[in-house]
Amino acid sequence: MQNLVSVQEEPGAGLGLGVTADIERGECLLEKRLDLYVLNNELLNEACSYCCSQTKPTKRCAACKQVHYCSKICQKQDWSMHKLECKALRNASTNGLLPTVCRLLIRLYSQTQKDQSLFADCKDHEAEIQHNTALWSDAELISSAASHYTEARDVNAFLSLFCKLSINAMSLVTPAFDAIGTCMDSTLARINHSCQPNCVFMVEGATARLVALQTLQKGDFVHISYVDTTLPYNVRTNELQQKYFFTCTCQKCMEEARRSDNEHGVTYVSLEKASQGSLEDCRFALKTLRDNHWPMTKYPWLNILNTFKLYSLETGAYDAAFAAEFLKVTCDDISSPIYAIDLYQVFLLGKFLCEEYSMNVNREPHSKMILGVKNIERDSLLHWLLLKSEWLESNVLVTHKDTEFGNQVVRNVREFQADYQKANPNLPPLDLESFESALKERTLDIVCN
Repeated sequence: MQNLVSVQEEPGAGLGLGVTADIERGECLLEKRLDLYVLNNELLNEACSYCCSQTKPTKRCAACKQVHYCSKICQKQDWSMHKLECKALRNASTNGLLPTVCRLLIRLYSQTQKDQSLFADCKDHEAEIQHNTALWSDAELISSAASHYTEARDVNAFLSLFCKLSINAMSLVTPAFDAIGTCMDSTLARINHSCQPNCVFMVEGATARLVALQTLQKGDFVHISYVDTTLPYNVRTNELQQKYFFTCTCQKCMEEARRSDNEHGVTYVSLEKASQGSLEDCRFALKTLRDNHWPMTKYPWLNILNTFKLYSLETGAYDAAFAAEFLKVTCDDISSPIYAIDLYQVFLLGKFLCEEYSMNVNREPHSKMILGVKNIERDSLLHWLLLKSEWLESNVLVTHKDTEFGNQVVRNVREFQADYQKANPNLPPLDLESFESALKERTLDIVCN
């Protein structure tokens, strides 16, 4: 496809990516194969390290026995990047698997040995990193390991590259916004930050896609967010300063810097950290937020709900997982691509609960169940899911156009619509506002008590 961006000087921000034509929301501005990427260590046995497929059987590299490929073709295509990494993995085998960032650093070193110009203009902030004791300690440790296990004996070169990597690397995220690895790309590295991003970056396979979140005009500049935009202003500012060495001056930051509720948001940072321990820790944190009447659209509701959902799924507590995911949807900005992802998760979990309930109609409802209590009936939930599936069908392809994920969502909701409407030709009316109010009350009970 034609790329609709070019590297240009952005006023007050150095080099950036400028838009070269008028763009509609959901349109893809850039599509290209990533220059460098590695999968997270926990996925090495499950996914192909070249095409990133997680659906095909894989075989491990016979030499390092760590990296896997789905075909000989993928293995051959990746060899130029994997060759030095393979050597390092073999040498490090008695000490365990090298960290993900170390493997990406080794691939970056391999790339620069072939072509030093690709990342030559990327910022490294080496002087600033040296003044940050923790960052420089990490840089020395990772660079020493990379130099030692590759037998390159070139620590200084690895140190310089690590500084570039720490500033320019990005999470490798799927269209469902699952982080599967880390990447570095010479074009994407040009994208500047805003806490009000106008584009989103995602990958399908190893192909990067840059999608517009709003209408853009020729001459505008592409902005993505380097940090979680739901974080309080002070936390975002500190993270940007500590990791990227700049202060954001976007409209969102300017407005939040003047708001009196900002400090209250910061007090809940420790609450999110405390929620990482267990499901009950999450429940305590959520109850604290609710009892203190902290608005659900503010940090850290969404973050803690997500942790609660993951713990619930691990233990097979699908009612609790649905409750957390439904409440996440109430926290989301409907214009965000995350909203469609969360709503699809609600759709899948709700559909599962309805099917399970139908197979166990004689089971006595209890306090941890969504259905059968507090006026949440199966038919009402199915009707609500039908209405939401229609929204999904109409909107998911705006932000996920031409992706297999988007097409899969549409196929699944259309199948559900056909089956449900066939079984229920005369749907009773649903008071949407009353139902969602009751569902919110019910789901809050489940996650907080």
